[in-house]
Amino acid sequence: MELRDYIRLLRKYWFQIVAVAAGVIAAAATVTYLTPNQYTAEAQLFVATNSSAVDVGSALTGAQFSSQRVKTYTLLVSTPQVLAPVSAQLGYEVTPVSISAQSPLDTVLIVISATDNSSERSADIANAVAVRLAGLIQDLETPLAVAAQSPIKASVVQQAEVPLSPTSPRPLLNLALGILLGIAAGVGIALLRESLDISVKSLEEVTELAGMAPLGVVAFDQNMKGSVTGTLSTTSPRSESFRGIRTNLQYVDVDHPPRVITVTSSIAGEGKSTVAMNLALALGQAGKRVILVEADLRKPKLSEYLGLEKAIGLTN
Repeated sequence: MELRDYIRLLRKYWFQIVAVAAGVIAAAATVTYLTPNQYTAEAQLFVATNSSAVDVGSALTGAQFSSQRVKTYTLLVSTPQVLAPVSAQLGYEVTPVSISAQSPLDTVLIVISATDNSSERSADIANAVAVRLAGLIQDLETPLAVAAQSPIKASVVQQAEVPLSPTSPRPLLNLALGILLGIAAGVGIALLRESLDISVKSLEEVTELAGMAPLGVVAFDQNMKGSVTGTLSTTSPRSESFRGIRTNLQYVDVDHPPRVITVTSSIAGEGKSTVAMNLALALGQAGKRVILVEADLRKPKLSEYLGLEKAIGLTN
């Protein structure tokens, strides 16, 4: 499809596109309105190496030793060893879904995020998990030997603050996504309808499908409704259309002008009889000798239109 085809498609189905887009936007607004607010608070741990307690050797420095350990520590935040004591301390259950931890690349920091529908509770959960994780790291890394020191020390370097605004839902983002998805869905439905529509609705489509230019176009004339002999009127656009077809037929092949013209259609009721009769009238008005033959044996109409006896016809 070319650009003009898309423009034509938008003009043709603009109402459906707008309706679908409005529906998607309304759905996004409804979901945003009904979704409870979620607040996220973050606390940070700093993981350091106790150089007096561990021999890191010549291959690893203390920072490298700590950074390798940090990747494992982030997985501990959702374990029962962390969440069970935190739940007991806060007096309500803290689930793994509400807690996450990550370590920024090339750092020895652990960022603990806690999400809850209460801003105060999200900060309390993040701080409690940070303290408990630091203690668990200390316990796990301390050797069983008497008076042994832990080679790793985790410290809370930033406590979580109560968030002032929710992180979810995000009305502006949801609205923007609703607009984009709505327009995309509307255009997609319009493209689907256009691909399933195999009817021909314009002169351009006729020219493209037939591979040849039409000899003429007879437009619908509201003033001629109910009249089948529009060519008898010399002032109507419809009569001028038939005279234009007459002229084009005469000049299709000047050296060998057509002597037999067949008028047909794909289905009944499309105007074969009306076109044949008016074309014959137009040729007669131009001084041509014309024989009009009714060859429609199933639903003949010319005799009825001209007020002639139809008992005898082509087959006789």
